[in-house]
Amino acid sequence: MNGTLEIYKMAIKELLPTPTKSHYLFNLRDFAKVILGICLSDKDKINTTDVVARLWTHEVWRVFADRLINEEDRLLMLKTLREVMRKSFGLNFDTIFEHLDKLDHEGKKDNKIDQLDEIRGLIFTDCMTPMGAPKRFYEEVTD
Repeated sequence: MNGTLEIYKMAIKELLPTPTKSHYLFNLRDFAKVILGICLSDKDKINTTDVVARLWTHEVWRVFADRLINEEDRLLMLKTLREVMRKSFGLNFDTIFEHLDKLDHEGKKDNKIDQLDEIRGLIFTDCMTPMGAPKRFYEEVTD
């Protein structure tokens, strides 16, 4: 919850509404949406610290970053997520998301998740459960 609070504080302090960004209004309902998104998960599918951290990042990105209209604001959100992951969770952002690292123009990975195209690959959904299954699982899309 501390991590979510840090993201919320950054959003209301740094991502202020302007005439072109009039929808940059963040409130405690957004904070609650992150928590509710995490509550959609199932303990059998979300069973390690790394997966919980990825789920939290996904929910923060969906609630806060999906509203942002330019690359500068999205990169600020990504930078803040990286810092919060280190400070609040004690985890290395690049290690947790190494599967999202994309090849650069030379065909090599840089072992850093610092590009928007990389973090956009983080997806959790409940649509991968087969039709007719008794329970739908909210899980990470890995492919």
